[in-house]
Amino acid sequence: MKNEVLQGLIDPDRVPDLFAEGFASIEKAGNACVRFTLYARRNYGTEIEHIVIGRVVIPKEILPTAYRQTRAVLEGGPFLSAVPIASFLT
Repeated sequence: MKNEVLQGLIDPDRVPDLFAEGFASIEKAGNACVRFTLYARRNYGTEIEHIVIGRVVIPKEILPTAYRQTRAVLEGGPFLSAVPIASFLT
């Protein structure tokens, strides 16, 4: 399935969404990346447990862009994939 948001992006329909309730950790992964470990709560009857549901490793250079674009989307703006990352870096 082709995605109209980013030219040339292929978005297969078999990639599942993950629902996370928080960050278990955020750490440097080498010199150029950041690793986010995400968790969700599960109630197994007698107690609530926090289960790691995934880890995402991204280049640290895209963090400012990710923050600004998330803020814009939450305020009702569009996702600006056509804007080069360098435009967002200060």
